[in-house]
Amino acid sequence: MKPENYQQEMNTPETNTPPILAPDDELLKVDLKAEERSLEPLKETERQQQLQRLTSICKNEVLTHNLRSADIGVNQLRNAIATLMVASKAMAIDVSIMVPHAYWIKGRLALSHGFYDLMFARNAKEFKTINYKRKLDKDDNLISIRAWTEHKETGEEYMSAPINDEVIKGYGWDKNKMWLFNKEHMATIRTRTWLIRSMLPISFYERAELEDIAMRN
Repeated sequence: MKPENYQQEMNTPETNTPPILAPDDELLKVDLKAEERSLEPLKETERQQQLQRLTSICKNEVLTHNLRSADIGVNQLRNAIATLMVASKAMAIDVSIMVPHAYWIKGRLALSHGFYDLMFARNAKEFKTINYKRKLDKDDNLISIRAWTEHKETGEEYMSAPINDEVIKGYGWDKNKMWLFNKEHMATIRTRTWLIRSMLPISFYERAELEDIAMRN
């Protein structure tokens, strides 16, 4: 079944919006030494409180379930939680909200798409609900999709780069069979991730992105 705005979208030319997702090597990489330095200005009492809190979180089976179930050592776990603590401070949220959404995949941290949705709901209240612009062929198969939202007061639109077959093959996502059998669903989540990450200070991969990278490599 075609969406109501099918004809309009089919006739809308693509813009030259640059991709939101940077190449793998250009995404923010965690510098643990820098994170340690970020704690240096703290008074010793504050520093000890931070370290005690970190230790407590690492011991919490519930909060660290996703990380503990992965192939991760104790020191890596501590570093992962420390990284999340620094990131949570930058995003002005409590780390206990962030940790349950964290995954350890092939030695790297990732966050669930649910966390992206949570952050958008908390920090982008001036924007309308995220919608999607799809282009379909005559058989209703997806040609391309992009996520977009609109500022409630100004009406300014914020739009992700489009995802199409060229993008999927270019990033090597087609190595994941889910993209072959459920392309529209996967593309919908991915383009939503791109949009939210372009609007909010989230510097981690979404879980499925790292899984795609792992399969590609």
